[in-house]
Amino acid sequence: MDNLLPVVDRSYKRDHVVDWLEEYYMADGEEIDLIAKERYLVCDRKSTKIIKDASVWSMPGQYGIKLSSVKEGEEVLLLLKDSRFDLFKVKAVDVSGWVSSENIEDPYCLSFNEILSDDLAL
Repeated sequence: MDNLLPVVDRSYKRDHVVDWLEEYYMADGEEIDLIAKERYLVCDRKSTKIIKDASVWSMPGQYGIKLSSVKEGEEVLLLLKDSRFDLFKVKAVDVSGWVSSENIEDPYCLSFNEILSDDLAL
């Protein structure tokens, strides 16, 4: 899996940053709002592996719907981290969704939030 790290120039307007988050992070409107509020951290799309089979959820917390599962050894990209829960939004081969960090080989997120905060300000 390619590690796509587009350079975010501070001159981008909010709509460009939103487009970028939608395209590279599969972020929806609610997730983008939570990124702006710094509840979700934008990760560097680091490639890592699943260390034990895990469910993939549509959203963090009790209201998420199980979308699929990822198997031990499967490679994923870390997209977002929920700062309230120990969960990451990952991109696997055929699904993207939220997985517990305990199922991820190296659950570390280099965050872009500081760079994006001014561009996402309302």
